Amino acid sequence: MRIAIASAFFLSGWVAVASGAPAPPFPVPATFSGIQPCADCPGIRSTVQLNKDGSASLVLHYLERSVPNVVYTGTWSYDKAKSQIALHSKMGAPQLFTVVNATTLRALDRSGSQPAARAPHDLKLLALDSNEWTLVALHGTAVIRGVTSQPPSLSFDAAARRVSGFTGCNRFNGTYKQGGADLRLSPLVVTRMACASGADIEASLLKALAQTQKYDFNNGLLNLYGLGQPLASFAPAGQ
Repeated sequence: MRIAIASAFFLSGWVAVASGAPAPPFPVPATFSGIQPCADCPGIRSTVQLNKDGSASLVLHYLERSVPNVVYTGTWSYDKAKSQIALHSKMGAPQLFTVVNATTLRALDRSGSQPAARAPHDLKLLALDSNEWTLVALHGTAVIRGVTSQPPSLSFDAAARRVSGFTGCNRFNGTYKQGGADLRLSPLVVTRMACASGADIEASLLKALAQTQKYDFNNGLLNLYGLGQPLASFAPAGQ
């Protein structure tokens, strides 16, 4: 396993970000995530978290590998004239990202002029409605692929405040309310097809959605919580 891949982003030991910096074209806090190549694993999910107080983190998660995440913490700044985000380091030049648009960052090399060779070119802003979500864990336990005919999924329509998805056997839809980290789903309307397999996953997922009170984005995943406990985790579809 090549942990040195982390250096494609930045080194540890960050300096403080200047106060009064201009705001980027996306709301903060913001989480951006993408998959970078890996020589001996399916990929590395790289997640950048930018916070209102100027703090930031980068988490590198090796897909399908039982190794600890590589985690960096520090500060960030935004250069409006160059349309760039900088993650600052005492150990060398800051890691730079071009702000392609309000939902996309593109990792650059140390010169700030070329896409980073070993980093994902694009990291996408994570939001409830940024993409379809695929179930990867229930109550902290990984969901094994192939148990259901299709992966269970979840989608949000922010404009209509509607939620829909697939349990692995049946489809569901309803409405939701969201404010800050709070998230509540209405009682869901569910089709009633007989399930050849995965009935336990369906039951657990529907119960988790009914109990959802909070959500966050961590390590590129959408996580749902109820009564302070993790209920379900979803990865962006296709990852």
